[in-house]
Amino acid sequence: MKLIDDQIRLSATDVANHLGCSHLTQLNRRSARGELSPPVWNDPYLEVLQQRGLEHEVAYLNHLKATQGFDVERIPDDLAEQPAVERG
Repeated sequence: MKLIDDQIRLSATDVANHLGCSHLTQLNRRSARGELSPPVWNDPYLEVLQQRGLEHEVAYLNHLKATQGFDVERIPDDLAEQPAVERG
């Protein structure tokens, strides 16, 4: 759910969530309008999962370099954050 030009825009997930819980729709609406802060939930396994994913990525890139002879180019973090249309 997003607020664009003062109008609420719904995704398919928003509609499916509404079918399961109309109260959730009201909470999301208030959050989209800035009336309510979304809850912060800390998943204790998320950091572990992220770290394992990064380690896997590094290992796979090293594998490609060592066995396939590929040269891997890294995109700078500040450029990767920009939408493609702004990169030109």
